[in-house]
Amino acid sequence: MKKILFGAILAAAAFYYFHPEAGPERRKRLSGLWGSRKNSVLEAARNTSSVVAGVSQDVGDRVGTKIAGLRTDSDNSNGNVLTGAASTRPTDS
Repeated sequence: MKKILFGAILAAAAFYYFHPEAGPERRKRLSGLWGSRKNSVLEAARNTSSVVAGVSQDVGDRVGTKIAGLRTDSDNSNGNVLTGAASTRPTDS
């Protein structure tokens, strides 16, 4: 369903942009809009990229710390995952 919708949107945009009669005027207008806003759009993209890189680095650091903690906990249990649960469970005798 999403592919069909995307195809319809793409076809409508192509029809709008390449229309035989109105197309040249539309392309000229869009070209002028892009030229006047290009620098601000590119600057916003750079800022967004920088923020995303910082956030993903922070998330990666946090995940790495959690994994290291889990490995340490696993190493300390000598492979006995149920160490804590076994000590609190009543015995049968």
